[in-house]
Amino acid sequence: MAADEVVWETIVESANDALLTTNTAGIITFANSRAAVLFGLERDDLHGRSVAELIPGADHLLGNYRDVPEEHVELYGIRPNDGEFSLELSVAHFDARGTSGFVVVVRDTTKHARVAKLLAKREMQLAELTAQSSVEHDRGRRTPRPR
Repeated sequence: MAADEVVWETIVESANDALLTTNTAGIITFANSRAAVLFGLERDDLHGRSVAELIPGADHLLGNYRDVPEEHVELYGIRPNDGEFSLELSVAHFDARGTSGFVVVVRDTTKHARVAKLLAKREMQLAELTAQSSVEHDRGRRTPRPR
């Protein structure tokens, strides 16, 4: 293996996010180890699959990549043996040496989604308690105190 290939493989395999490359039809041509872990599949089982099988809606993004916002897009992924999970997706188109395709960076946001949902629930509870406390406080002001 050439030195440049070793450096490239080291960089790709050390990434914290799942990295996929697809052809222009959205068929996976490369997946790093993190992608295999994220989707619960062997790397070889990812190759040749449609990215839309694992990330519904991703095919639409790839087909309209010029309209994809620069920032991450929130979608959900599918683990064949474990169901759905929240994710952020970033897509970039490439043309290199006569080959076109996409680089797809996938980040599992399941924990973030769970924390956000819990935070929203706690904020709602706090608002309800604040409103209830305010009503009770108002009642207390209207009730004359015994002398």
